[in-house]
Amino acid sequence: MTADEVDQAVATAFRTAWGGTTPIAWDNVPFDSESRTEFARLSLQHISGELVELAGSMFRRQAVLFVQVFTAANAGKSRALQLGEQAMAIFEARPGPVSGVRFRRVGLQDVGLDGRFYQVNVSAAVEYDQYR
Repeated sequence: MTADEVDQAVATAFRTAWGGTTPIAWDNVPFDSESRTEFARLSLQHISGELVELAGSMFRRQAVLFVQVFTAANAGKSRALQLGEQAMAIFEARPGPVSGVRFRRVGLQDVGLDGRFYQVNVSAAVEYDQYR
């Protein structure tokens, strides 16, 4: 799989599983957060790779997945944690939500207040294979 194919497959899987839970902000796509009381932002950052098949051309690629969850500020953190747990469950599911893509070390981190929003992040180490 290429980086773009992984991006598209992860976005499709998240959009499908998340449904209408909240609006989703996508990387490099206009999004008006000012009119929202809650939303999620999905991003995948490709970071490294290594040759794993000496006789062939298979590379094992790594990336980091982030789902940033934003809920109304000064309304407690329960809703943010519930949405964070929902996002974690998508990537902890077995079999995984994307064939050929492995999600590991899925976790939840409280970020706290960020302007008008309370924020929690879900992150996961991502691994996939690419043949050249």
